[in-house]
Amino acid sequence: MTQKFSACEPLAAVRFFAHGKIAGGQIDGDIDALTFATAFPPRRVFTEEEMLMPLNELGTAVSVLINVFIKY
Repeated sequence: MTQKFSACEPLAAVRFFAHGKIAGGQIDGDIDALTFATAFPPRRVFTEEEMLMPLNELGTAVSVLINVFIKY
């Protein structure tokens, strides 16, 4: 699934989208059950503290693929 986000949107906007579109129904409403990481080396796993940071401040450049993982 592909979704575009503005560079000034926080990473939390990606988490909200993923929770509603991808993980909805699989994690019983627990938005914290999602983990986000870049796909290319060096692989970077984003922290909870980074959720409020804009995407452009997270080094996502012009375009980036962010993988979403469900923690079980």
